[in-house]
Parts: sequence; structure tokens; C-alpha cells
Amino acid sequence: MHAFAAAAATLRAMPVEERYGTVIAVRGSLIEVAGLSGAAQIGSRIRIAAARTTVDAEVTGLDNGVAHCLPFSEQQGLSCGARAVLAAGQLTIRPSDAWLGRMVDGLGRPIDGGGALPMGMLARPIRATPPAAASRARVGGKIDTGVAALDVFAPLCDGQRLGLFAGSGVGKSVLLSMLARWADCDVAVIGMIGERGREVQEFVEDDLGTAGLARSSSRGSSAKTVGG
Repeated sequence: MHAFAAAAATLRAMPVEERYGTVIAVRGSLIEVAGLSGAAQIGSRIRIAAARTTVDAEVTGLDNGVAHCLPFSEQQGLSCGARAVLAAGQLTIRPSDAWLGRMVDGLGRPIDGGGALPMGMLARPIRATPPAAASRARVGGKIDTGVAALDVFAPLCDGQRLGLFAGSGVGKSVLLSMLARWADCDVAVIGMIGERGREVQEFVEDDLGTAGLARSSSRGSSAKTVGG
């Protein structure tokens, strides 16, 4: 029943018509698209046909009929005159149990060379509206992190946030991998945003290891990708 409801929701989100525009300028990481007046909105998804691939982008600004878009990946192969199709709905991901032990990018696409991933039944918006302060759950009970120093001197609770601030090379990644492997939780979701590409691989293979990766889902976005 859940699978049927998810499929029905996907069908309802599909557009009844296709709206498309044209790339008129590429200025560094900014792409300008004309022809989507009255259709494109802030946050809309744009799919642009490049030379040998497709570039996904997000509308971040509108000016006199021109949509300013930022790509989610390298824009090599883009050229003026390229077709830009307006996608339906907001950006979403569909997590599933198959993500465990895998690495994905910010859009849920696998980046570890392990093949395609099946989509989960429920779509989750990438930019979800945070719940109102009055409706948020309170901090829960204590969590066993598996790291004795933390459990004694800085005990953590369910729903709590913790900041780790230190210089480079002092063990932040090692501590995070220990939490991912030993903490009393079902799944560890690890976001490596702005990390150097080689450091992501080192963390997964050396620090996290096979045991930690088996109960984790890692989202990686290297510094090069973030910077455009």
C-alpha cells in the first residue's frame, strides 16, 4: 500500500506539459536562462542539455524574464542556446535502506562506483521547512556513544547537537568515525561537506572502515564541487 501511494504521488507530481527555455549566458558558475517567464520560481529545478550530459540547476534569482541558475555539478559542455527544461516540483530525495553502506551526493545520487540505488517510497524535500519551536520534541535520554571520555565528561542525549572545533590533524575525523561505529543508534548519517576529495576516501576506508560503513550512509560534496 505504501508503494502504491508513493507511486501515485510521483505521478501526480509529473507535469502535464513541458516548459522549456534557452541558455543565453554562462558567467562562471551562474547560468542565465530565458523563456521561462511566469513558470520558473525561486527554488525551481532546471535540467539543461549539455554536450554529452545533463546539468541539473536551481533557480536562485529572476530578473526581467531571465532566470539565474546555479548548477549542482560541473557545467562543462554547456553553451548558449542549450535547451533548459523546467522540472516539476521541488528538489527531493528518496532515501531507502539500500543507502546503508553507500556514499551519495546531495541529490541522493551514488558517488562510490557501487552502481545505481533504488528509490525509497517517500520523497523528502531537500530544503524542508523547520518545525515551529513550540512543536519540537524535547531532548531525550542519554545516548551511549561508545567513547568513554565523551560519556563521562560530555554526555550526549537523544536530539542534542554537539560542535567539534579543533585544528587540523588532531583527530576530529577519528572521533566522528568512533561515534559512527560505536554509538547506540540504528543508523549513522555522515555529511562530508567541503572536504577535500582524497580526505573523503581516507575517512571512509581508513577511519570508518567496513563495520562503520555498514551502518552508515555518507553524503559527500568535495570542496571543488561546493565552490563550483
